[in-house]
Amino acid sequence: MPQRGYGRGRGASNFGRRWQSAFILLIIAESPTHGYEIAQKLDDFGCLIKSTGQMGGMYRLLSDLEEEGLILADWETDKPGPAKKIYKITNAGINRLFELESHFTDLKKTIEDFHNRVSEIKTSDHQ
Repeated sequence: MPQRGYGRGRGASNFGRRWQSAFILLIIAESPTHGYEIAQKLDDFGCLIKSTGQMGGMYRLLSDLEEEGLILADWETDKPGPAKKIYKITNAGINRLFELESHFTDLKKTIEDFHNRVSEIKTSDHQ
């Protein structure tokens, strides 16, 4: 079975972080946006941000993505109210998003294989 970069001993503790960064890249690729909107849209993927600590973690992740050159941040000052940091995806970010799609396809196949094997057990004499 191919190594996919997740699971026990292969960065399982970072899996949630990588999952969330994939969704963040997708959200920003769809439309440049600011942190609060990103947090709201993460809810669509089941990544609920309920506390200040979780918001801090998301902003650290955004900072990491910016350091990697996957996103850019610029201040929006032309609208009423306080300035907001707007995040935009870079070409490197788009390329990473495409790589992540491939990983998600592998994960989907793994989940489908698991489901099929459990279904076989359900229909066998194990019940």
